[in-house]
Amino acid sequence: MKRINTFAALILILSTSKIFSQTPDTSDFFPYKTGNMWEYFFDGGGPDVDTVQTFTTSDSTDADGYIHITQYQRNINPTTWAHTFYYKIDTVNNYVYGSSGLGTDNDLLYKLDAPQGEQWVVYKHEIGGEMARVVRIYEENYFGIPTKVKVYHYYASGDTTDTTGLDRAYNELAGGFGLSFHFGSEGGGDLYLIGAVINGVLYGDTTKIITSIFDTETNIPERIHLYQNYPNPFNPNTTIKFALNVSGNVSITIYDLIGNETKRLFNEQWKSAGEYEVVWDGRLENGNLAASGIYFYRLKTENKIISRKMILLK
Repeated sequence: MKRINTFAALILILSTSKIFSQTPDTSDFFPYKTGNMWEYFFDGGGPDVDTVQTFTTSDSTDADGYIHITQYQRNINPTTWAHTFYYKIDTVNNYVYGSSGLGTDNDLLYKLDAPQGEQWVVYKHEIGGEMARVVRIYEENYFGIPTKVKVYHYYASGDTTDTTGLDRAYNELAGGFGLSFHFGSEGGGDLYLIGAVINGVLYGDTTKIITSIFDTETNIPERIHLYQNYPNPFNPNTTIKFALNVSGNVSITIYDLIGNETKRLFNEQWKSAGEYEVVWDGRLENGNLAASGIYFYRLKTENKIISRKMILLK
């Protein structure tokens, strides 16, 4: 695993103030450049954990102009879990896509330009979906700096005309700081922003960020790797795991023993650096079940191709 040694230079930064407009640019509501960090007080209803840290470990722009963000989040006191989050930013419309936890990585989480009262579909599928709505915009001081805060509510509903729904969570984005508060109605705990490092400037309580920078590890792999599928042999489902050390377009394709393409799981799909899993359900491209036998699955990136063998046994 790679250590984020570049973050150490931030300790030398002495400036702790920055002038924000009370009407920040919409992009300021999501300031997730590489090297930015956030520290939150975590209220999970128990005494075990009191701090959550988030680090932006990479940001890159694809050929279509979308910005792809990778964030590493962990809790400390004690350190018991860590997660990686992936976001995609449409800079033309000021949309932020990611995973809401119930949908896909292309869920429309934020409309940064949205006025109070605007609502939209986060994701929708055959058994329901989720809506988002900007319920409030208000003025607030963060670390002595006046700014605007947008409150986004998320609720279970597949009906775009539904203005109530079942509240699942809500997030507050503060101009210049990003996520300033998270409320999780499903028992996941609440987050309160207590410190941050934004574009090299320190705000609030950053003691734990600074003292833990040298020990912070990301889950960015050292190299591109294609793991052996599991289970193997399998019937009918199997999981294919792969790792990327750089962001880029990825294809995962299944071939039969004589080299015929039978199924494309990913087709030139953009992925940020990290580890991923995809399930093959044993079906061909036409939807029919594949016959028993030996198959090959191939990972293709912009600069590498790796193949492995697997056995479908009925």
